[in-house]
Amino acid sequence: MKQPPAKNRVPPTDPATGVNVDQQTETDQLDNLLELQRRILESITSGLESVTILNQLCQLIETIVPHSLASVMLLNPESGLLRVASSPIFPAPGTALFR
Repeated sequence: MKQPPAKNRVPPTDPATGVNVDQQTETDQLDNLLELQRRILESITSGLESVTILNQLCQLIETIVPHSLASVMLLNPESGLLRVASSPIFPAPGTALFR
């Protein structure tokens, strides 16, 4: 079910293609999803930094769930507190509260 257009709402774009998610066909969305999955697996096998992989994972989630913001938080075993490890498009003031 599509969300009705909100006043001043910026349509979400697919991070892999830059295309407006609302205008993509189901086949396009599946192709983009597979491409993002492939990129994440390549990143893991090539030894990229974990923050890069986590950012890609957030982009994948945001592609699967339109109109969403994804972040990854990790537990500090010593302090028992969560910290933001990745939040590529989440507003900085929000993530600063968890750093």
